[in-house]
Amino acid sequence: MGLIFKNGTERLQAIRDASSILYPKYQPCFDIYEEIIQRNIKDKIVLDGGCGAQTFLGKFKPRIKKLIGLDKNEASLMKNQALDQKVVA
Repeated sequence: MGLIFKNGTERLQAIRDASSILYPKYQPCFDIYEEIIQRNIKDKIVLDGGCGAQTFLGKFKPRIKKLIGLDKNEASLMKNQALDQKVVA
């Protein structure tokens, strides 16, 4: 018998809940990543390599001095509204 979830968010929450029971010191990698970014991003020029049409760093934009996006797909890169500068490579 398998578990049935309504959506990916519900599935992810179930995994986090189970992980926190099995491993009390468990912390999702993106939470750790965000903490590192929060500590080091203020008033910096930041390069997001391979950002495509969206950037994870966009939510930190108010704290970033300049957000530069680098991607090989020009059409995708041009859709990214969070970037201050776009570089096709």
